[in-house]
Amino acid sequence: MSRFFRLLLVGVILALLGGCGGGGNVPGFNIVFSVSREFGPNGGELASRTYNIDVRVLQGALNGPSLVRMDVYRNQRPGVERDGFIVSKNGLQLTVQANRLNAGGAIEAEFPMQGAYDRLGSMMFVMHPNGLRVPIRVEARGTRLVGRIRPGELEAIGFDLNTSNLISFDVFTAEHVVTRQLPPPLITSVMRYDLNSGTWVSPNGDSMSGKRIGFMVHGVTADLTDMSYMANMLLTQTGGYYDEVWGFQYTSNAPLAEIGTAMADAVFGDFASALSVDVFAHSMGNLVSRYAMETESLASRLGPFVSHFVGLGGPHEGVPFEVAQSILFEFDPDVKPCIVDLTTETIGGGQSDSDFLANLNGPTSPDVATAKYYTVAATMYSAESPPVGDIMNAAYFVANGFRSLPNDGLVAVYSADDTLNRVLASKSSFWSSRVWPTVDLPHSGLRGSAGGCSSSNPSSAMCVMQGILLPWINGWKNGN
Repeated sequence: MSRFFRLLLVGVILALLGGCGGGGNVPGFNIVFSVSREFGPNGGELASRTYNIDVRVLQGALNGPSLVRMDVYRNQRPGVERDGFIVSKNGLQLTVQANRLNAGGAIEAEFPMQGAYDRLGSMMFVMHPNGLRVPIRVEARGTRLVGRIRPGELEAIGFDLNTSNLISFDVFTAEHVVTRQLPPPLITSVMRYDLNSGTWVSPNGDSMSGKRIGFMVHGVTADLTDMSYMANMLLTQTGGYYDEVWGFQYTSNAPLAEIGTAMADAVFGDFASALSVDVFAHSMGNLVSRYAMETESLASRLGPFVSHFVGLGGPHEGVPFEVAQSILFEFDPDVKPCIVDLTTETIGGGQSDSDFLANLNGPTSPDVATAKYYTVAATMYSAESPPVGDIMNAAYFVANGFRSLPNDGLVAVYSADDTLNRVLASKSSFWSSRVWPTVDLPHSGLRGSAGGCSSSNPSSAMCVMQGILLPWINGWKNGN
């Protein structure tokens, strides 16, 4: 599907979900202030003192004369508000001639801050009329929040900047706030998959002792239900290799080190008593699992008891700043402690990694010579929970210097298969000596799909994943 038609489809979906559209069609969403002027390369300023919003066309932002219009709306555009965020009260729409925008120039938008400045949680977005949006970098100037809108951000959300037409886009702020006096507590549980009922159940005194175990760890804002398709596959398609499938379930509202420690403490005795344990981790569950396996300071470290670790779409090299902000805004705001730990300042991080990533990825694992790590990455961002995948893809485009970057709608390929920094090479010599697959699936498809795998639908997510995992497991049967 072409980029144009995909963005058109995204616009339809976003309009249905959030009511995005022309202001005149939405009750109460009417213009209360409007001003327009013609500016050239020297730039100029538009402002509303009543609504306390300033717009500055910086010098060099335009390559020739262009109408620039600023429209302020009585209310914010429907569909923008989020639980856990204070969104700028008034809608702001800017209009400019597309091909007058200089690639290296910028338009500044300035709003009053509505809370204390927080580098990750104080956001400004630029949004297409169809609802596709991307965060822009901001700074605090006193009590004001200032962001610079660059042409690349407009390109990221679908505007053609080669046309002489006028284009209109929204700008709004969203500031993360503490919605409770105390954060909700971390809640964890260890569960077993019951094949007869197709559900996850409490072990009720059952143990892993003497058994061959497949062990599942889910991703952000998910639970073990999302891993049921893969659990079923391990019990029905591997020739009885696994005696049981268990999993670790957690709420995504605490630092990753806390979640990883909770996992290690919860299953240490069971892992030590099992015949063998293979860990299958999806998304953020990769980092939770790796912390529990690799951290030497943990008395309950799991690494010595894990036969094979399979990382499915894991952000081993984190996610760049713009993507982290998009995840925080589009998901439950309680995930912020996790997202802080995932964030890198740039693609690939390195010196700009979060403290968590630096501490996790830096040391050589004590199991490096024996650990067997496997990874799978994916690329079908447009199929990930529309329109979320397209929103994340736009954020990756911006983070990558306004260039496309393969991703699955949440995690980029470079992070899932660790191609830039190869941090997993210091965790598993086995992993470092091989090339790992990248598949044409969305992020959620890496954990399989309903209906299993059938000859009538060989391209289903479950068929694709079985085609990768079953040969690996067959090799394990032979002691590989």
